Amino acid sequence: MELFLLFILIVCFVSYREIAEASDSPKLFEWYKEIDGADALPNAYYVEEACVYWAGLIRILPGSPGPYCIRGQYPKARFFSLGTYHNDIPVDVLYDFQIMPDKGSLNPFSSRNQYPADGKNLFYTVTLVEVSGIEDIPRNNKPSNVLYVTRQKGQNNDYYIFLYRVYWDRIDPAACIPDGCTRRQWEKQGQKPLPEVVMSGLRCETSRSGNSRIRPEFTDAEYSRMLARFRKSVEDSGSHIAACESSGDCRWGVGNPKIGFGNSAAVYLMAHLDDCHGEVAVVRFKAPTFPDTNRGDIIDPSVQQTRYWSVCTHIPGTMTTIACLSDCDFIIDDGYATLVLSTEDKRPDNAPNWLPYGWDEHNQCHGALVFLRNLLPSPALFPESPYFYSEVCGRFHSPLSSDYRACLEDTHALACFTGDYYPHIYYCSRREFETGSPAGK
Repeated sequence: MELFLLFILIVCFVSYREIAEASDSPKLFEWYKEIDGADALPNAYYVEEACVYWAGLIRILPGSPGPYCIRGQYPKARFFSLGTYHNDIPVDVLYDFQIMPDKGSLNPFSSRNQYPADGKNLFYTVTLVEVSGIEDIPRNNKPSNVLYVTRQKGQNNDYYIFLYRVYWDRIDPAACIPDGCTRRQWEKQGQKPLPEVVMSGLRCETSRSGNSRIRPEFTDAEYSRMLARFRKSVEDSGSHIAACESSGDCRWGVGNPKIGFGNSAAVYLMAHLDDCHGEVAVVRFKAPTFPDTNRGDIIDPSVQQTRYWSVCTHIPGTMTTIACLSDCDFIIDDGYATLVLSTEDKRPDNAPNWLPYGWDEHNQCHGALVFLRNLLPSPALFPESPYFYSEVCGRFHSPLSSDYRACLEDTHALACFTGDYYPHIYYCSRREFETGSPAGK
């Protein structure tokens, strides 16, 4: 699977490199690719259905005065971010709540207000600052609304690349759609125009000063508690092995968010499930709380465990997205979610939450790679998130090392760390699930 992922990344790299090196009247900026798990099949690889990535390419034209700025409007969305990359390796990122608004505008992701109605100003400006490498990015006291970039060399012109991620909200049926834009496209854009890149001889004007990295990922005290939890999970993992292996739970590993155009705001558990062990796979886990912005909830990390979570299925081998269920689509039972996976013809009539398998050509059976995503979990309210397990692994090991991958794949320690939030797996027949047998509970 890693080799196939590498192949896809090379293809993506070649595509933007070829665009960047176009010599016929090149544009300063263009959106050169849209990656969407719902509308871009069969070329959507591990992409969330409720999320879209726009890949932007900025050409560094001869004689340009600089700097380059990204100007946009806060979208109607659960989450968005601007992230820069060198090839496929993350360089820098600004999450929505870190981007300070222009003078007279409001950032709904940090104001703890409902998304503003029409008439509210929602503008922001982000300045791109070039550095030679990631090591040159200041670790502390980063200036407000600055996104660091590294230059990539092309045959005809140098360039920067970045991704604009949007986890959109569903569009109101009565919403006005701009001319030239479909309802679906407007929804995916967060019901706002896509950001634009401009060039100015002066520093891009933003009316605010200060540090945009107001809220760290976690405090020193929170990290100390996570570290203690991690060490205990490693110590206790030996006693967990027998129960884990007998139940079939030893299938989950943590995805590596630090490579392959990774989203540093998210991490996911991944497992390969199929119908070789039973007609129906049942996954049950404690469901973290979240803001259902589709129904008007306010984003408030002081009371919500995570900004967003979801489960997606992907075809083994090809990595194509099959289907997803977002947190707001789940039926939650006494704080727990029960997910059923099967082929369409084996789908139980009473399955509260269901996702389909795809055809696994290599193993000649129906199955799926299952991804459970956590996005911006709270270190205070949700320290059990696999996101923080990944962070602790990264403190001990380089993200590109085999030791780091081994840490992410230590399913026994992972199960102890995540506790009730670890997804337990059961296999049964369709009839057993529908009649309420123990395997289907």
